[in-house]
Amino acid sequence: MKAEINICTEDFTIEMQWLLHLLSRRFRGGVPAPRTAPCARRFLQTAQYHRVTTVIADSLVACPPEWMSSPMIQQIQVIQKRSSFRALRRLHALLDLKDEMKSLSLPFINIKGLSLSQKLYGDTYTRSCGDIDFWVTEEAVTPVIECFVKQGFTSKTGFETLHPHYQQKFMRLTNHIGFMNGDTSIELHWRLTPHFRLFPVAFDEAFEASERISIQGHEFNILGPEHLLPHLLVHGACHIWERLHWLTDIAALTQKPSALLPSSEWSRAHQLHTPLLGGLHLSAALIGHFPPPTWPGMTPEQSGSLKKHLQLSLKQLKMSPASKRRLSARDHFTNQMQLIAGWQAKVSFLKTEFYAPGNWKDLKLPPHLGLLYLFWRPIAYLRGKLGANEGRSPS
Repeated sequence: MKAEINICTEDFTIEMQWLLHLLSRRFRGGVPAPRTAPCARRFLQTAQYHRVTTVIADSLVACPPEWMSSPMIQQIQVIQKRSSFRALRRLHALLDLKDEMKSLSLPFINIKGLSLSQKLYGDTYTRSCGDIDFWVTEEAVTPVIECFVKQGFTSKTGFETLHPHYQQKFMRLTNHIGFMNGDTSIELHWRLTPHFRLFPVAFDEAFEASERISIQGHEFNILGPEHLLPHLLVHGACHIWERLHWLTDIAALTQKPSALLPSSEWSRAHQLHTPLLGGLHLSAALIGHFPPPTWPGMTPEQSGSLKKHLQLSLKQLKMSPASKRRLSARDHFTNQMQLIAGWQAKVSFLKTEFYAPGNWKDLKLPPHLGLLYLFWRPIAYLRGKLGANEGRSPS
């Protein structure tokens, strides 16, 4: 990535053509590559701005200094400031909901979002997030929903209007419900993952092992380290590492050496958040690393289930037509794997025979792989429905 950025010409318009051409290969379905900087600014204002901003800000690590005064970078800074204002609104909503749930004696765990930003980076705005995540027991779902409705939130699916019988069916098929109030989004979880067998941790067990952090004098329970790191790996693999700064969270959690991340002074000088800048240094190829059987807090059976899911995610990435359209996708992942191959973290990762940095380019994909992909999503959907009953979380 750095080498490609360094060969850009001095003409900003041509640089923007190259950069957006690269972006068009990164996103599923592809996007048109605007030819001028004004088009690029309009492109940033679309629904995909958060992912586009992440990739561009990551790329700035190797950009020449004159880029920092360009209209494009100024637009990125404006977007990040808006994101900080949204984080402030989410914080007020989080504190209000916390007080309401505390008055009803409803225990909950905050997953990711503002609380994870506070834990990893010392504030609630450095890490960008899309919503507020609550994890509660299945029995607490109904009173918590009533609490949300009282605060002005409405569900995206009309869950609260369903008959209790259909509510139970809905809860067996998925693991969360989304709520909206203006531009503030909430996800209410009763399992960490859609299928309990994927990450079999009950709420009571996680709550007992949870950590407490303080946000503006309010105490919150968050996942403890033995549950947080596996959850971040599962979450990233489920979404095929759609947002690169998720990898920076893992780096911060495992206390990765900061040599590969931009300095905080550089970040402050250019008003760009470190998680955005570090993402590209930690490749999405991390899904090729799996936790060993001795993962802290997990049984060998649980670790095996997690490893199997991560392998399936990697297979899905290889089968994705979008990934095939990316320019030199295999070479890019190979280079990124070489970049992080020397990562010495407190938590060791197991490089399986299924995937290693050296053999990615030599991997021979069968000719019928495209046909298999046509059936991948329907099969995954049916497997989820058939396995929903055995995937229920114990109370």
